[in-house]
Amino acid sequence: MGKKKAGDGATDKLVNLAARALLGLALLLPYKLRVPLVGWATTTFVAPLAGWRRRIRNNLAHALPDLPKGDVERIVRNVSNNVGRTLIEIYSGEDFIARIMDSPIEGPGVAALEDARAKGRPMVLVTAHLGNYDVVRGKLSRTGYPMGALYRPMGNTAFNAHYLNAIATIAEPVFPTDARGISGLVRMLKDGGVIGIVADVGSRKAPLLQFFDRPAHTPVSAAEWALKYDAVMIPIFGLR
Repeated sequence: MGKKKAGDGATDKLVNLAARALLGLALLLPYKLRVPLVGWATTTFVAPLAGWRRRIRNNLAHALPDLPKGDVERIVRNVSNNVGRTLIEIYSGEDFIARIMDSPIEGPGVAALEDARAKGRPMVLVTAHLGNYDVVRGKLSRTGYPMGALYRPMGNTAFNAHYLNAIATIAEPVFPTDARGISGLVRMLKDGGVIGIVADVGSRKAPLLQFFDRPAHTPVSAAEWALKYDAVMIPIFGLR
């Protein structure tokens, strides 16, 4: 009997079909309607079925045990809503790109960004799962900062195929988080390029650092690469 591959199971296929159906139907709607609709659907149906609400509550209880219940429930809703909005924005391709080009780039890091480009220095842009991080990647890649980025392949291989196509439409190159992909990303940085990393992903191999006054396995590879290749490291955020 052949070994089952990730994404080949009946459950994975059903999840992929359901996701493609939801995304496909949403893409038939005007952009201003589809984004809040998918956010609402994710909050109302996907989050409870996938166990996200429980996970968010548990994380908040661990990091912020004194947070009032009303604030906890507001964050539970908003996090789930943001996941849905971000996903359909990414799948909206040119509609999404047209809108992000009108988004302002501002903050104390802009001067450092422009200075590094003028001097031809490599850059490590570090972000987190906050708002839509692909707003920054999409806009900077079209305004003189061609950027390579890491992505974590989905365990559901059927879903991953069209997800990869969607994120590559926003900007390329994108590198998977395997040895070959990381090697390609580091090579781009070494050659003086710009790379983007979503750093709030836990790894048991990473050192324990303090986060919300709690020990958390925190990858430090972005900082190590910046030091090794004399790159400027700048935090960036795509805020709603």
